[in-house]
This record gives sequence, C-alpha cells and structure tokens, in this order.
Amino acid sequence: MNKPPVSYYLKAAAGISRGANSPGKEVVGKVTLKHVYEIAKIKSEDENLQDETMHYICRAVIGTARSIGIQVVEELDANEYRQFLLDLEQRKEQEKLEKEAMSLLKK
Repeated sequence: MNKPPVSYYLKAAAGISRGANSPGKEVVGKVTLKHVYEIAKIKSEDENLQDETMHYICRAVIGTARSIGIQVVEELDANEYRQFLLDLEQRKEQEKLEKEAMSLLKK
C-alpha cells in the first residue's frame, strides 16, 4: 500500500498548508536534508519505488520540494525559521491588501 504523496510530507515538515503560487520565484517554506532523507525512507516502502536507490528517491523529494516552493537547506535554526514564517505571512497580508486596493481603484 502506498503512503501519502511526497508533497504531503514536505508541507508537514515545513509547517505550511499549501505550496507556492509561483514556485521558483516564491519560497513558502524550508526543510533540511534530514527531512528529505526521512521522507525518502518512508517513500522507499512504496511498491513503485522499492527498486530505486535512496539517492534517486532523495533527489525526487528535493525536486518535489522545489516544485511547490520549499527550499532545502543543510541546517535550520528554529528561531530563524519562525521569523521566516512571520515575514512570509506579513508579505502575503500586504499582497492581499494591495490586490484589494487595486480592485477598488478599478471600480
């Protein structure tokens, strides 16, 4: 039986509920190489991945992370990440306010 998709585990590890609107341009979360390895260990039990190497599965996990706007880093300080998430939330709120202002100007 297959486990949930890689994106599910990545979002849980990054502490986010959804991926980026513009992957490649926007970073919505961060995970460490240890997270990548742990997710790869879980996914290596899937039937379709049992014949693949851990290196291959880890690279696939990293590719999925990039495709949903999650940055893979070697180490991650908890306080630094908390500040990253707060800054991200503030940017999203600012973008929302700007969109609302633009829609009011169009009327």
